Amino acid sequence: MKKVLIKVKSVKELCEAKYKVGDSWEIKNNVFIPENFCMHAFYVLYPWIQTLRMGGEIPWNINGEIEVPCIDKDNMVIFSLKCE
Repeated sequence: MKKVLIKVKSVKELCEAKYKVGDSWEIKNNVFIPENFCMHAFYVLYPWIQTLRMGGEIPWNINGEIEVPCIDKDNMVIFSLKCE
């Protein structure tokens, strides 16, 4: 399976998980929630992570990278997912 890099692209207002632009995590081998990762954000990212890990294509990818927002519309974090 492929390795997926999760990276914080932008943060609107104040993220409760205290994420900041540039924070990153690597998903490889078995998929577990990375240490200190917001479980709500991971819930949203997980289907896209699995699709990328299995070699699936996502129509809106740009140079192999997709952007996925967390579910907090008031304090939204935009994550970038990219296979490596």
